[in-house]
Amino acid sequence: MKFLLLIFFSYIFTSLHAQSIDSLIVHAKPGTTVEQFNQLLQTNKYVLVDFYADWCAPCKKLAPIIQDISKEYSSTVLVIKVNQDENKPLFDLLQVWELPTLRIYRNGKILWSGEGFFPKEVIEEQLK
Repeated sequence: MKFLLLIFFSYIFTSLHAQSIDSLIVHAKPGTTVEQFNQLLQTNKYVLVDFYADWCAPCKKLAPIIQDISKEYSSTVLVIKVNQDENKPLFDLLQVWELPTLRIYRNGKILWSGEGFFPKEVIEEQLK
């Protein structure tokens, strides 16, 4: 019985922890328009946008780094993830052609853009 309780509470703790980390990241809804995207950029924080796809291997490799940044920089950085398969028209309008693509915005303007996998240190340097 103790073993089952331990498993149950471990599952609950892990689920709550995963939700708390994920809640720091804004996921663009399927069919997000440019106007809706631009509204997400209206903040005093830096905005790190991760353009990704679920099937993209470099995107999967980058995901834990993006989660770490969202947690460690939550007071100064807003992280937005945009799924290519759910937002193809938005990708076309924003001219995002490679996956993953990272962009950092401030006051609605692009400060930095890069395609491919980046180590955490490179992304952090761009947020300074």
